[in-house]
Amino acid sequence: MGDIILKKLVSDIRRVRGVRGVVIATPNGVTIASNVDEDSDEIGALAVILKITADEMTKLLNLGNPLEAVIEGEDYKLIALPWKEFIVGILMDKKASIYLVKKEVMPTFEEGAMLEEIR
Repeated sequence: MGDIILKKLVSDIRRVRGVRGVVIATPNGVTIASNVDEDSDEIGALAVILKITADEMTKLLNLGNPLEAVIEGEDYKLIALPWKEFIVGILMDKKASIYLVKKEVMPTFEEGAMLEEIR
């Protein structure tokens, strides 16, 4: 996927209210696009580990694949979402609504997929 499309995605998602930063990483933890104030490699690795762990645990418990995985800290939330062959980590403010952020972010993913098809 083109760098320009990925940079546009992280930029567009970062504009959503409550989003502090965005990381797009490969399944092996390599950050390929980001817009975070924190260490993007560490946030990307955390998002990948979070998603992989959720996948493995729900499979072990026969619950099926999770659509997302979330970790909540004292002053943040991190949601890990699969998108195409990547894991997208969205770092949010503690008070941000995961539902509202996802509602605004999902059209951005769809737009990114359409841009890739046009390309």
